[in-house]
Amino acid sequence: MTFATRPLTALTILALGALTMPAGAQTVPAKPGLWASASQVTINGNRTPTIFDIKGGMTDADKAAIKQAMTALGLPTDANPTLTCETATQIDIATIMGDLKSKGCTATITEQTADHINYTMACQGAGSTAAGQGSVTGMDTDMVIYNVDLKGTFDGAPVTYSAKNTTKFVGSDCANPPAGINPTWIKSN
Repeated sequence: MTFATRPLTALTILALGALTMPAGAQTVPAKPGLWASASQVTINGNRTPTIFDIKGGMTDADKAAIKQAMTALGLPTDANPTLTCETATQIDIATIMGDLKSKGCTATITEQTADHINYTMACQGAGSTAAGQGSVTGMDTDMVIYNVDLKGTFDGAPVTYSAKNTTKFVGSDCANPPAGINPTWIKSN
């Protein structure tokens, strides 16, 4: 289930928020700059390993430095971290919806406020199906939290999937991150 294993970037989360825009809107503003996120995934009740759980992947000093930076940003340290330099100043809704549909998924907004949406989601692919609900909160802030809970089947076996992604705006200058953030950790988008 590729939709379940791909980490969400800040723009992906903001794009889900874009679903709340009026039907005639084609694009919504996006905040360019450095975004940090922490993703936690649970499949069938088991938390997936993070980069901190992989032996030999990085030194203990690197792990400690990353956890310290996550703590300073207010992000959970038991999650997979990502730093992304987002350059887009707007999100094209048609592209997001087309990408979602091309993956065999649909989403429907069930409740919305200025900074929060709840939605239902259903996906179907070769040998897999999933359906459930999710939420995005803090869309008008510098910290956005995305949650999704899905149940379905994968190759005929039942599967449950839960994900939480906390994303925080770090600053507008990707080239000069705050102290404690190593510039080599940043991915460009």
